[in-house]
Amino acid sequence: MSQTSTEKKSADFRPLQAWRYNPEKVALSDVIAPPYDVIYPPEQEALYKRSPHNCVRLILNKIEETDTETNSRYTRAKKFFQDWQSSGYVIQETVPAFYLYCQTYQNPATGQKLERTAILGRLHLESFDKGIVVPHEKTLSQARADQRQLLETAEASFSPVFGLYDDPQKEMTAAVKSVTAEKALFEAVDDHQVKHEIRPITDPKTIETIHQIIAKRHIYIADGHHRYQTALEYSQDVRKKKNISETQELGSAFVLIALVEFHDPGLILMPTHRLVQPYPGFEGAKSVEKLKEFFKVE
Repeated sequence: MSQTSTEKKSADFRPLQAWRYNPEKVALSDVIAPPYDVIYPPEQEALYKRSPHNCVRLILNKIEETDTETNSRYTRAKKFFQDWQSSGYVIQETVPAFYLYCQTYQNPATGQKLERTAILGRLHLESFDKGIVVPHEKTLSQARADQRQLLETAEASFSPVFGLYDDPQKEMTAAVKSVTAEKALFEAVDDHQVKHEIRPITDPKTIETIHQIIAKRHIYIADGHHRYQTALEYSQDVRKKKNISETQELGSAFVLIALVEFHDPGLILMPTHRLVQPYPGFEGAKSVEKLKEFFKVE
């Protein structure tokens, strides 16, 4: 894993010494939250009330009318993180680790019980033109600015990017088989009755095997384009500002990511529903006919 950034032609996926909640001080189900971009104000308020240590204070701190440049949702997130560190509510791992992350849930369409498995770690940030990390959507400047300010102020990645990779031979499943049988370090249930389990992977041989498996793959961003692009731009700016060469290691050159295999039985796609508001000249029947040129319409 000593390859320099100028030599890289493959994904560089590594373990990390993560900061994590201390289960001796918090009830884990009280401090988890959904991704920041699906939390609406009523849910944000409920999460704030649920626990003074809920991670919503980090990923989506409230905007206050009295906010200033020196006292904002971003500076408050940083202070909460620092306070929880000093008080022992979050603790840092003593050794680098990958994490086996399992989510057990019901298919909302069929009721079938499913389990989705991810590997959490840090991925070296690569520009999309290299073809190592592959996006599928454009990003919005306002959303990037929001994530940039949080990252730059707090100097921490609070939410993982969601990535996919192709492993039809199930090499990863074989590599982590022994870990899946271990007792979970974390277990929590969210408001949607999804069970979340985390198991650390600290065995050096297994860590190296995981690193080598991902090195042979392309990484496809399923969700988190704004977080990825923001982290990439931030890392590039830090390198320029500090005059750090491309061949030197840089902590900010990595992003937290959860990698799920394409053929994972718990990886399903549900339809996205949109309502189209009438506009001047809108005629429903004609619009449906035009859609038939490009889509199967029912």
